[in-house]
Amino acid sequence: MNYLLKQNPDTLLRNPDHLELITDQRRIPVEVIKRFQIGCYQPQNEETIYSFPYFNGSSVANIKFRTPQKKMFFQKGCSHFLYNSNTLKGTDTVLFVEVEIDALTAYVLRLDIPAVTVVLVAQYLKPSRN
Repeated sequence: MNYLLKQNPDTLLRNPDHLELITDQRRIPVEVIKRFQIGCYQPQNEETIYSFPYFNGSSVANIKFRTPQKKMFFQKGCSHFLYNSNTLKGTDTVLFVEVEIDALTAYVLRLDIPAVTVVLVAQYLKPSRN
């Protein structure tokens, strides 16, 4: 399945139940969700999958997908690099964080240091559905 086609920021914004996990529990404002184009979708009879696009300039180079139960995977065959890497130009200091939500939190807190994620090899693999 081409998950890149499923990534839709508007779907998250239109669904209060899915939005609550990020806005209320993770304290990420709607403006930040829009800016970073965080999305979600829910396959039929399956759990919600949140999407975090990885940009290369203005293009989406890959998307990390994550469930509330912390199952994570990327779209196969796409580029892999740091989340939020577009903020690195012209800086000499970087904050490395564990996951995308941490990078968004650093943005919300208006830290003067850009935050990027460290991608783990295990995250490249799509979980099997036994």
